[in-house]
Amino acid sequence: LTERSPCCTDFDAYDLAGHFVVFAPWGALASLVLRLPGAGREEGGDGEWGWSPALATLGLASAGGLVFGLFSELLQNVIPGRRPDLLDVFADCGGVVLGALLVVSLPSRLIARWFVRSGRR
Repeated sequence: LTERSPCCTDFDAYDLAGHFVVFAPWGALASLVLRLPGAGREEGGDGEWGWSPALATLGLASAGGLVFGLFSELLQNVIPGRRPDLLDVFADCGGVVLGALLVVSLPSRLIARWFVRSGRR
């Protein structure tokens, strides 16, 4: 018997799709929070990060998803019967990026209308 690499197990499309689907909402929620008015920017100051707000939001959400995906895979070292898999980290990142892209593509006024209270009652 040959031993498989400790970082990449056999390709399992269902497992990778599961990681992708689980991490897509994380990317969407992280991007949504970053796009809400007052999230790291002054009102009206959309270019404060030095990049476009959409690119900054996508980058921050993706970086957070990468860190969380790496942490979840490294945690599997201490769970009996589990082992980390580098392909899972890539699927996690792909899901986060897809979720973040979906939110970044929404118009800002739509997000504001859905999630920001107006002063009216």
